[in-house]
Amino acid sequence: DLKGFTQTMSTEMKISAADKQTSMASVFKVSFARPNKFYLNLESGKMGGQMVSDGKTVYLYTPVLNKYMSVPAPENLSQIFDTIDYQIVGGGFSSMSLIESMCNSDPYNQILADVLKVEHLGQEKVGADECDHLRFTQKEFTWDMWVKQGKEPWIVQVTADMSKVLANKPGAPQGISALLTCSYTNT
Repeated sequence: DLKGFTQTMSTEMKISAADKQTSMASVFKVSFARPNKFYLNLESGKMGGQMVSDGKTVYLYTPVLNKYMSVPAPENLSQIFDTIDYQIVGGGFSSMSLIESMCNSDPYNQILADVLKVEHLGQEKVGADECDHLRFTQKEFTWDMWVKQGKEPWIVQVTADMSKVLANKPGAPQGISALLTCSYTNT
């Protein structure tokens, strides 16, 4: 029933292999209004870009490629989210950020697609928020979600252990580990 939302999304990917470690972070401002108005803007970091849909036209810009494009806005934004251009603009981790799911007409089923097992791991504090900690197991990876308790439950944080996915890539270094964290605030 959510008609829309505005939030700040911070993403960080930490990758380590052998004795090398790297971290990539980005901060996005995100707004959405049903059915197909959307605003995503990279505020800081190098991974990502900008997408604006006014309901009639979708504009995408990626500073890394210095590429700008516009297309007619679809009735359902999932048609844009599935494109490689949006994947670049969304920082490469957009599906795990759950932004796409929250903009879907059926967020519940979108989030649970391909999930084999869901566990409630208890209650934990994330920042100042009391949250329910949930774990989702899929074939190639496990991810966790913290949902704020109370009258207005909202996703506060998502982490995904992407180690298995990267380890299965050709040429991946031995013992690679990768953790993606997406955090959300309403500021």
